[in-house]
Amino acid sequence: ALATMGDEISAGHAVEAAVQRVALQFGKPLSQEFTDALIKMVASGGLISIDVALAEIAQNPLYQSDALDQAALTISVVRPLGGDLGALLNDLAKLLHAREATQREIRTQLAPGRQAAWSLIFIIGGLQIALTLFPLFSNLLWGTYAGRTTLIAASVVIGLSIYWIVQINSADV
Repeated sequence: ALATMGDEISAGHAVEAAVQRVALQFGKPLSQEFTDALIKMVASGGLISIDVALAEIAQNPLYQSDALDQAALTISVVRPLGGDLGALLNDLAKLLHAREATQREIRTQLAPGRQAAWSLIFIIGGLQIALTLFPLFSNLLWGTYAGRTTLIAASVVIGLSIYWIVQINSADV
């Protein structure tokens, strides 16, 4: 959408025309976001600029678009300075596309490690249950002070290990 806006502006069209083209050309939810921006701009009689409208929409919990936030910031910086907004929006679109591709690649590279971590959780948890419940081990572990101390220490270490693995696995990169 940003590249389309950049092409429209580079071709000499107004920012409002570029927003309208995106609103008409793309499907939901993107078309709805840009339609809302266009309605705000037209309804304000020119008092609300595109960067303000896009920034408001980017903060809306229904959309929460980082790309819209970046577009609003770009337009708010370049418009008063008189730079080539079309080229800048095209460059921003390329940058955001490359960033999304990099994030997908990182998630793909991390998938085997995450799977191994979840397997490790089940192995550690299974060993803890086996040591605690099987009669061969339970008499030795529960029957002596050293065994109980070892079992409690192992439970704490295993609990911390599982917590650490879950925290690492749930981190989004």
